[in-house]
Parts: sequence; structure tokens; C-alpha cells
Amino acid sequence: MTDAGHHGKGAAGSDARGGAPLLGLRAIMDGRGVEAVVLTSDQAIGCYGAGLPGALPRPGALVVTARASLPVSGSDRATLWSGVAGIVGRGRAVGYQGDCLTEQDRAAMQAALAPRHAIDIGPDILRQIGQS
Repeated sequence: MTDAGHHGKGAAGSDARGGAPLLGLRAIMDGRGVEAVVLTSDQAIGCYGAGLPGALPRPGALVVTARASLPVSGSDRATLWSGVAGIVGRGRAVGYQGDCLTEQDRAAMQAALAPRHAIDIGPDILRQIGQS
């Protein structure tokens, strides 16, 4: 994974802002065998990216890895997914929120990340943040 820098707009993340929810998300990641999660719902970004300055511009996402949580935004879908790829890299096992991605976003994710596995962990996330 390439946690060192990314394309798009965003600042390096700190685990201090995610606290217990972020530890819970990492437990989900371990249990589902994913190396990174791309969060795209306002609820999940708010829960796991607590302390981010204001709402993320749209399109926007929060990328969580074993070591960092990083906000990414772009002027359009291609820029956003390029920024996500700058963090995650290509060919990784990636978790995502299936109910929050359009078909165009799924295609852009596949093109940018070429994931080894792409796993919808949206239901797990919703259970954890109490939205189910």
C-alpha cells in the first residue's frame, strides 16, 4: 500500500480522530480480509473521520488502511478515484460501501484500483455505526 501521499485534495490522517470506531473498523477489515476501506457515505465518514474540518467536498471519500485514515476529494469522479489509488495502490483487497456507489463509481473504482478482491462491507459498517 502506498500510504505516502495521494492525488486529489486532502490531508494526512491521524488515528487519534477515529478512536474506538476506527479500531472497530479495522477489526472488520481484518475479519473480512481487506487491506483498505473506501468510505463514501456521510455517516461513515463522520463516524470514522471524526475531527475532519467540515464536510468533505463532493465527490469525496475517507480511505482507511491499517496505519492511517485519509480524506480524499476530487473535482470529478476520475480525480477522486485517482486520489484513492494513490493511497491504496493497485491489486489490493479493498472494502467499499456497495449501497453508496453508483455503477459509474464501481467502474471507476475497478479501473483505478484493479482490486484483487473488492468486498462490500457496507452492511458491517452500518451495523457498527448503528444505522441498521
